Formats: sequence, C-alpha cells, structure tokens
Amino acid sequence: NPYFSTVDHWKHSIAVGVITRILGTLINEKLVDNYFVAGIIHDIGKLLLLYHGKIDYSKVINYAVENNTRIGNAEIAVLGIDHLELGAMVAQKWDIPESLINVIKYHLQGIVNGKPDNLVACVHLADAIARALHLGGAGDKTIPRPNPEIWGILNLDIKQFSNIAPVIMKSYEDAVSI
Repeated sequence: NPYFSTVDHWKHSIAVGVITRILGTLINEKLVDNYFVAGIIHDIGKLLLLYHGKIDYSKVINYAVENNTRIGNAEIAVLGIDHLELGAMVAQKWDIPESLINVIKYHLQGIVNGKPDNLVACVHLADAIARALHLGGAGDKTIPRPNPEIWGILNLDIKQFSNIAPVIMKSYEDAVSI
C-alpha cells in the first residue's frame, strides 16, 4: 500500500518508545525502560490486524486516507474492531501486565476509564509528538491534539518542551540506526 509500510510502522513505534522514555524522565519516573517498552508495543494490535491472513489491511489504510480519519476509526468502519480493542484482548490472553494492556487499549484517550495514569498519558503524548514530527508512519496522516487532561496528570510545563525536540531527534536516530 502506498500509504503504509511495515518499516514506517516500526519507526513510529520506536519513536513513541523513545519519546515515552524521555517523558518518563521528565516526570521523574525511575523505571524509564518500562516507558520505552510501553511506547514500542502501544500499536501491537495494528500488527495483529496487518498480518492476519484473512484481513486486507490496505482497505483500512485507504479508508483512513480517503476519509481523512484516524486509523482506529477506519478499522471500526471496515473491520468492526480497532487495533486498541484487539491488541488489548490478545495482550490479556498472553498475560501481559495490566499496565501495558491499559497502554494498548487507552493510548488514544490518554486516561484509563476516566482515571489518571502516568504511563498511558506519556504514551498518548508521545504518539502525538511522533506524528507531529513525522517520525515513522502510524497508518494515517492525522496529528491528534493531546487530551488536555494529561498536562495535569503528568504535571508537565509546556516550557519543558522548548528544548526537547533535538533530544528526541537524536535519541530516535540512535534507536533507528540500531
């Protein structure tokens, strides 16, 4: 599909992992490697849909592009389920920790059933930043506005972002080169 490549998807996942780890550092999280892993796996449901032999995922991509909508909306319209729900169901079957299941299921909202969650909020923000910086490809061309609630959850000051772009780009380039 001209709008989606597996390599770009992995680059997006790496970017979200790198940015999530950086955000974890900004909020003084001690286990920032867990933040990196959460960012990497946030879109695992897309891979499950992409590699399922009976699903033509290019129809989903085309729908997203033609309708200028998020990939999750396109998945529901074309397949009846989105990568968040499917990814969370499979992660639960695999006995993945609940914190990561929440990331997979709620990263587009940035909160878990109306409750604050630092890890989910960081992945949510990292996803938006990766899209805004065009790091990899998430399957659609939208750049979502972060949920305004996450600023209070993470207690981040927007001024902290003035010097973060070069750090993100260097970390991303280092990770992708590996």
